[in-house]
Amino acid sequence: MMQPLSTASARKGTFFVVAGLLLAVAAVPRFYAAWVDQGIFWPDEIFQSVEEAHRLIFGYGITPWEYRAGARSWVFPGMVAVLLKAGSLVGLDSGRALVLLVKTTMALLSLGALYMTMLLARSLAGTRGALLAGLFGGFYPASLLLSSRCLSEVATVPVLLGSYLLARAPGRERQLLAGALAGLAICMRYQNGVIACGVLAIVISERRFADAAWFAAGASTLGLMGGLLDWLTWGTPFYAFKKYLYFNLKKSGARFGRYPFSYYATVTWSAVGPTALLLGFGLIASVRLAPKLFLLVLGYCLLHALIPHKEYRFLMPIFPFALALAGAGLADALGRLPASRTLIPFVGVASALAMLYRTTQLTWEKMGFPSDRGDRSPWHSGEGINRLLWAAGSRDDVCGLMVTGESFGWIGGYSYFHRDANLFPGTSEAEQRAANYLIAPADAPPLPGYVALDRSRESRLFKRAGGCDAPAPEYRRELP
Repeated sequence: MMQPLSTASARKGTFFVVAGLLLAVAAVPRFYAAWVDQGIFWPDEIFQSVEEAHRLIFGYGITPWEYRAGARSWVFPGMVAVLLKAGSLVGLDSGRALVLLVKTTMALLSLGALYMTMLLARSLAGTRGALLAGLFGGFYPASLLLSSRCLSEVATVPVLLGSYLLARAPGRERQLLAGALAGLAICMRYQNGVIACGVLAIVISERRFADAAWFAAGASTLGLMGGLLDWLTWGTPFYAFKKYLYFNLKKSGARFGRYPFSYYATVTWSAVGPTALLLGFGLIASVRLAPKLFLLVLGYCLLHALIPHKEYRFLMPIFPFALALAGAGLADALGRLPASRTLIPFVGVASALAMLYRTTQLTWEKMGFPSDRGDRSPWHSGEGINRLLWAAGSRDDVCGLMVTGESFGWIGGYSYFHRDANLFPGTSEAEQRAANYLIAPADAPPLPGYVALDRSRESRLFKRAGGCDAPAPEYRRELP
């Protein structure tokens, strides 16, 4: 029986109230991460995105090996470059302002993805499903940690969700747009092709062959545009894709480490804690509601578990789908109980608070990095150097800057410095002659002739009198 119009409108209004409240609450930790935490979780958030965009727009920056070898597409850095250019046109002319613009935009994209996660859960299990999915997605520890970082895994989430939501309903225009979004997501991050192919497979399984053809046409069009961009930037169509594929199949495991099949399950438990069991139960319970989407989530996770080199952030594109299913499945299961009206909000809020607490207790090891960082927190990691890069970049007399106390790939580069002066990863005699500013650990003895100017967390900013010699002939603004 069709619902009365007033009932449907009331439920829709209830959803918008719930979604608005959840988005407002979820925005707080995300904007905190964007504006207060200036540390680095992984070098890619700088050197695979914003640093290359900075180099493209302002003409200077540090080049990583991927952008010397042509192993990355310019699609994602190009999008960030448009953002930086827009910021500069409206008067944002400091490293601080430009970095905050990028991080705020990433936080807003994360909130947009959260809203779409709730839309997906609502279509499966109503407003209660949306409530649980919003609480799960809004406070999932990895999402809070990574939400404001300029990573392709984070930026593609709303694109993929938009593609899937559009593809669910028939219509040529919707399918063309859904396919175009899927193609864009693939160009931004090639692994997203697994999700895009999964969405196409779902459309085909529903015998919507015309819709599938339009979806494929939209995706192919954007894919061809990505290949043409490679032609313009690297000299060969699809050059970045082929280079990226070769490296990841042949060398990534040996270079960056191999991890066991159980890696993602182990890290989920260490990062999320007991709430992971509740999420797993909801995910399994969702099979009754959306079996094909469940298989897509499962297939994506299994495929990544089989790849030797693993990082937890690689699952970010599929997390919102999984959390939407978990919320919908749990709401459907709990909705069968007599006290479901009270029980569902209680379970959701309790889970959110538990995950929020786990977020404050994260360490590098809990996030899957058993390295020398071990039991250190990934929050504010290396932040002192980045804030002092802001400070040094604001000084008109800086002609060269040495940075010590952290590997050069773990600092904010010219994205933070925003000054066309040479950056050096050491304090050799040649570098001291070519730099008049120094960032060093706060407990390190100052170099002769250098005077302390500023301090931030574990680092201090020093200056010496005089100018700068030319750097050594072999000096390059490059990462190894």
